[in-house]
Order: sequence, then C-alpha cells, then structure tokens
Amino acid sequence: MTEGKPSCAYEECDRVPHKTSSDGRCIFHAKAEDKNEREFKKTLKKYIEEGNYDFRSFVFVGDIDFEKDFGVAVFKNASFEEASFQGRADFGGASFQGGAEINRDSDHYY
Repeated sequence: MTEGKPSCAYEECDRVPHKTSSDGRCIFHAKAEDKNEREFKKTLKKYIEEGNYDFRSFVFVGDIDFEKDFGVAVFKNASFEEASFQGRADFGGASFQGGAEINRDSDHYY
C-alpha cells in the first residue's frame, strides 16, 4: 500500500477502500449493497488471473460460476474462510489442490 493512502477497514487487507463502501472496505470485503455485480466480477476476474485464491471474508455478489465466469477449474490452496455468497455459487467440476480452507473455527479443511 502506498504511504498516506487509506486502506481497507478489514483488518487483514491493505487494498484501497471501494468508492461506494459505507464502512471503508475494499470491493472484496465491502457489504453486498455497497457494490454492483458487474464491477465486482470484473475486479475478481483480475484477482483470479493473478493466481490468487485467498477469498477470506470476501462478500460475493450475484451468481458466480467459477469455471464459466473466470475459467477456474482447479483451485490451489484456496481459502473461503468466512466468505459469504449473496447469490448462487457454482463450483461445477472444480477440484481443489493443496486443500481448501472453509471455516477455521470448525477445523474443517478439505
């Protein structure tokens, strides 16, 4: 993060707050009502294209089809811990390599 620029209010994130976030969170951590599906998916696509599968505490909006929308069939070391989906999520024939962290509190790792 650039010195002097604000960062996301989510404690583990240094992204710039989303322009319409009511509580100073980035587009990934902002409440569903503070972002639109098209902009979210566009930003998420760039994030995934960089090889990122850490979706901790992300608030997904709209219907998400990881293979169709983002070309993801294999998730490597993915984390969906505390993520929420405000719509339908389709993982289709996806496979998870290196495990997928779903919920730290329950110690369920797949």
